[in-house]
Amino acid sequence: LESLVVNIDEASDQGLESLMPKFFKYINQVCEASGNVVDAKGEPFSFDLILKMLDKIELDFDEQGNPELPTMVVHPDMLEKLRKAPPTEEQLQKQKEIIERKRKEFNDRRRNRKLS
Repeated sequence: LESLVVNIDEASDQGLESLMPKFFKYINQVCEASGNVVDAKGEPFSFDLILKMLDKIELDFDEQGNPELPTMVVHPDMLEKLRKAPPTEEQLQKQKEIIERKRKEFNDRRRNRKLS
């Protein structure tokens, strides 16, 4: 039984090794086609890059008008860099402006929806 479990585990790893590159390539193509790609061009990970990403995506808002921000998954090293360099007041203001503009776009979309 142990041998069977080991073989299944190895087969699973091999399957992931061939599947995941194709999966990420497909996701990249979808993101590029939708215009949701931010090329850092070698720029280090920062709050400014997060703002560029936030500016690219469509946001939804709850009934109280709060943004439904996406979950971002980052490597622990990147998270530590963000913690060591918290956003400036200027960056926080820019974030507020982006969210306010996205709220207006969201409300405009809701007003212009057509019911079938």
